Amino acid sequence: MKEQENKQTDTELREDCPFCDKGKIKSDVIERDGCFIFEPLNPVVKGHLLVVPTNHIEDFTSDTITTECVMRVAGLVAKENGGEYNLITSKGKSATQSVFHFHVHLVPRKEGDNLMLPWSSLHQREQQLKAELLEKVGEERKNMGSGRAHIDKSYWIEAKKAKTIINNIFKS
Repeated sequence: MKEQENKQTDTELREDCPFCDKGKIKSDVIERDGCFIFEPLNPVVKGHLLVVPTNHIEDFTSDTITTECVMRVAGLVAKENGGEYNLITSKGKSATQSVFHFHVHLVPRKEGDNLMLPWSSLHQREQQLKAELLEKVGEERKNMGSGRAHIDKSYWIEAKKAKTIINNIFKS
């Protein structure tokens, strides 16, 4: 391994970076071993956390020593909290990196949480979409019978379109 790969190349904090200034982070922040740990603006499930190095590096290839530190802290947090997790990071815009300060998402998982990831199978996605649609339609049928219906005609038109699209895409 090249020595340069382990040298941090971008140690300065950046004013335009939402993770460089602890005060800009909108949730409670815990500092641990050179990392900030906090809930993202839009957590996908309860307990979703970000683990971010306090020093600015663009992605996990920029400084492998810092990357090791972040992964170690994420592992410790997951172990302490218990349960099952996805550990997710991205490098580059095409890989869905939206904040160019290295960070990992620590996402707690449980059976039946319906959280779909890009690599989830089409069959799983089909089942989730059908279940969500059937649940919504069932709720509205109950509400109609009790006089509590609150969805207008445009919803039903969209629901019918969605059902047609789902059936066309996922024909067995």
